[in-house]
This record gives sequence, C-alpha cells and structure tokens, in this order.
Amino acid sequence: MNPAARPTTGLELDRRRLGTIAALGAGALAVSACTARRAEEADPVVVDDDPDLALVAEVSAVVGDRARLLEETVARHAGLGPRLAALAGAHRAHLAVLADVAPPAASPPPPAPPNAPPPAPTPLPARRRGALAGVVAAESAAADELTRLAFRARSGPLARLVAGMAASTAMHVAHLAAPLPEEVTAP
Repeated sequence: MNPAARPTTGLELDRRRLGTIAALGAGALAVSACTARRAEEADPVVVDDDPDLALVAEVSAVVGDRARLLEETVARHAGLGPRLAALAGAHRAHLAVLADVAPPAASPPPPAPPNAPPPAPTPLPARRRGALAGVVAAESAAADELTRLAFRARSGPLARLVAGMAASTAMHVAHLAAPLPEEVTAP
C-alpha cells in the first residue's frame, strides 16, 4: 500500500520521536534499576574529605530546596499531588542517602540567628499549569546544578551518587514536561 494512501490516526511516530521515546524509556529503566537495589546491597559512600563534606552540604541544600518547593506547590495546588508524588519521593530518598553519607555534624544547616526573619515563601502561580511549569523549570535547573556538583566531587562514589541524583531529577523533569493524555488535543 502506498504510504500516502494509508489512513492516518494522528498517532504516527516519526523516527526522531520514536528514538526519543526509546531513549527516555531506556533512561527510565536504567534509573529505576539503579534505585531498585536495596540500600544494604549498595556500595557505601563514605565522605571523609572536607571538600566533599562541603559538597554534600551543597547537594543537600539543592535537593532540600526542591523538596520544599514541591511541598509548597502541592499545598497550594492539591491536584498536582499525584503528578508530583514520585519526584517528591525521590527527593526524600536523596536527602536520606545524603544524611547517611555525611557525619551528623555536617548534615544539618547552621541554625538561623534568633532575630532572623523566617525565609519568605516561594511565590507560586495561581494556576495549576503555571505552578507545574515553575516546578519543571526549577527541577531542570536543579538537575543542571547537581550535574555541576557531581563533577566537583573528589571521591568517585560521591560523584556517582550525585550524578545519579541529577539523572533521576532530569528523568522526572522529562516526565513532568510531557503532557498527560487528557491534555493532548487531537488534530
């Protein structure tokens, strides 16, 4: 049958889209395979180098800021909770691993001075779509920052850990940026 004579359904995939979908699927599989190992089976990451301790604090700050943004977004837009749940779970898991990596004295941020004002809440868009776009932009920036931080790690295991967090965040960004089936309009 002549390709031009075939009826179209609007769901045809060109080679570029098919390649992109395959690459994203393979990436998601790789990320899920990495996180599927139990914590006891994983190679321990030991941070005993001062620059790496500072790096762990920076990574914790990036991940903690993104986790707070997700909490604030879901508090304002409860309908986004299910869509953001996997990413929020990844951030919690990353923070738990980082807390195990650094000694307790290096993990918590320094306390704020007693007379310091509390941090201002992040301004969130009033509409769900704008809030989701803000989360995607912030998470994309966080993935880039985590990638930069991974290159600064002195120990190989810490570099791999932070790079894995960057990859996880990037995969979640790709998922969140894709429209839901109900958001796709037929041609």
